[in-house]
Amino acid sequence: MACALPDPQNCIILDDPTMKISIHPLGPDLHLGRVTLDRDLATRLRTSFQAIAAHADAFTDSFYNRLFVAAPAVRPLFPADMRAQKQKLLAMLVWVVENLEQSEDLKARLRELGQRHEGYGAKAAQYPVVTKALLAAMSDVAGATWNADTEADWRTALERIADVMLGRA
Repeated sequence: MACALPDPQNCIILDDPTMKISIHPLGPDLHLGRVTLDRDLATRLRTSFQAIAAHADAFTDSFYNRLFVAAPAVRPLFPADMRAQKQKLLAMLVWVVENLEQSEDLKARLRELGQRHEGYGAKAAQYPVVTKALLAAMSDVAGATWNADTEADWRTALERIADVMLGRA
C-alpha cells in the first residue's frame, strides 16, 4: 500500500485483523473489505427514533416551530397548510432509519432530496439551522431516552445527511 504522506515513515497502516474498524452508516464509501458498517450505531439510531416516532405530531410541530423561529426567512418555502409537509418529513426520517445499511440507495435518495430542496430555494447555510431544530425537537419528545450520546449520534447522522443532500459526500 502506498503512503500519501511526504514522509512514508510517518504512515501507519492499520492491518491488525483483531482491530475493530467500522464506519458510520452515512459515512464515506470506503469500499474496504474489512471496514464494516457500525451496526451498533444503526441500532442506537433506530431505537432512539422509536421514541421520537411515537410522538410524531409533537415532534414535527416542535421541529417546524423551532425552524421558523430560528429562520423566519425559510417560512415562505413551505405551504400554509403544513400537514402534508409534516408527514413527508416523518416518512423520510422513517425511511432513512430503516435503510441505514443500504448505503448506495440511501445516498442516492438523499441526493435526490437535496436536489429537490435546492429547487425549492433551500441554501446550504440553512442546513445547520435545520439540524439544530431537528435535534431540539427530538429531545423535546424523546424524554428520558434522550442523552448526550443519543444527541451525538443524531447530530453526526443529520450532518452527514446534509452533506449527502448537498452533494458533498
